[in-house]
Amino acid sequence: MDRKAFISNISESLGRTQSPASPGAHPGRFPDFADAESAAETARTEAANRSSDLLEDAASALATTGWNVHRAETIEDVGDVIASICRGIDATKALRSGHEILDEAQINLALEREGVDLRDMNLDEEMSPDERSDARIAHRKEVFQTDVGITGGDYVIAETGTLVIHPKKGVSRLTSLAPPVHIAVMKRGQVLPSLDELFLLEHVDIHSGNRHAGMNLISGPSRTGDIEATIVHGIHGPVETHIVLVG
Repeated sequence: MDRKAFISNISESLGRTQSPASPGAHPGRFPDFADAESAAETARTEAANRSSDLLEDAASALATTGWNVHRAETIEDVGDVIASICRGIDATKALRSGHEILDEAQINLALEREGVDLRDMNLDEEMSPDERSDARIAHRKEVFQTDVGITGGDYVIAETGTLVIHPKKGVSRLTSLAPPVHIAVMKRGQVLPSLDELFLLEHVDIHSGNRHAGMNLISGPSRTGDIEATIVHGIHGPVETHIVLVG
């Protein structure tokens, strides 16, 4: 069975009627690194040119995989959307990542007005090694006691409804994995058509020294099934996931 037929079968099982796109620029098709770099630049350009359509495709796919999808026309609307989500689940404590989009949206002010205690996992650069170690331990305890984890992200995959997050300074995996509710904020221009483009960009970034190899791929809330195929949510991560798409 070829790739297109394989993906078609999966799409049909998920209830999707749209035929999958032609295979993208997978790194395996470019053994010469210069060609891979050129293909990656083309992939970025094409994704930017199709940003509006890809955002709509992503919204549909994300809903299919279990995300609660929210739309915000402008970045200024994001804080109110997140505050509304927190109000709906009676959240009193939230933890945020260091993604710049959350600063742009001024979510701190919106959640302060809502009465939600919002904290971040950034560590003071002037801390001693022992102080930083103690702060990390305190953060790990805190993240398991909070109601909501709020993050940005690096990409959304339109084909699979997947959020991609690269852990880095100020962006802990725990923020998106430990709290029972995860809220992500993404904007038009951050959507890639398929995993092919993602793996190509990762391949180029890693071999260029611009990225380490770690990344989280999140396709909706945590789900697991026992031998009788009974699905249980929230065993290995959030029981509820929300994504705010801007644009």
